[in-house]
Amino acid sequence: MPGPPSPGQLEDLARRIHPGSHVVRSWPLAGGVSAAMTAFEVAGGQGGSMRYVLRQPPAWSPAAHEHRLLSLVEGRGVPVPLPLLLGEAGDVFEGDWLVLDYAEGEPFFGKDFGPRRAVEMATALAAIHAIDTAASDFSFLRTDGDGQTLLHGDFWPGNILWRGEELVAVIDWEDALLGDPLFDVAITRLDLALIHGAEAANLFTAQYLERTGLGAERLPHWDARAAARQEPHLEAWNGGWAELGRPDLTMDVIRERFAAFAGRTRG
Repeated sequence: MPGPPSPGQLEDLARRIHPGSHVVRSWPLAGGVSAAMTAFEVAGGQGGSMRYVLRQPPAWSPAAHEHRLLSLVEGRGVPVPLPLLLGEAGDVFEGDWLVLDYAEGEPFFGKDFGPRRAVEMATALAAIHAIDTAASDFSFLRTDGDGQTLLHGDFWPGNILWRGEELVAVIDWEDALLGDPLFDVAITRLDLALIHGAEAANLFTAQYLERTGLGAERLPHWDARAAARQEPHLEAWNGGWAELGRPDLTMDVIRERFAAFAGRTRG
């Protein structure tokens, strides 16, 4: 993962956004697993101050793809940060980068998940899956199977920002692909089960199926796929939960919840 940007590099970005502006402050954004994210506040230029996010994705996920995808998704009923700048490797930074609007919100990892959050998440994911991929060129995305539905690919609580119980942004689209919408649902179900428990996963699933009219017959298959995808990385869930206010999420609890979820996929 790239190191933190220098003050001079951020000043360069600020001037590209608003000529004559300058950086007031910057701070790293926690939660990025594969991409480095830095927030910075800019003053001057057009007056007042604005906040932005520098996102430096991994080499396997070109920044141009995420910039293009966010441009296609923005304004289609899905709250996403607006992409502002795009740079290739060698332009300011060693690798690709993009600058996004700063979304005023925070991920939620608390114990009291509740039905309102299930509704908000289900509504947002259903809106993603309802985007007409035939109306624009999404061919730059990889495809899983024969599905042509747009999938976020990692719609988990760490990639969803909230103000109170209102979902304000879906972030980190580097895993987006075209495929079966229930694969997205299964990925979300598993992560909700690990963090908030099986009841939260079931609340979300019921709300999603109600909004889309899809049946649950194929869910065990996709749940098994999601579990197989997650299992090699399960140990990575072992750190940081106490700092996020969840000291109860020990590795033993996570393993127990994962085993229960995976067990249900086998009937």
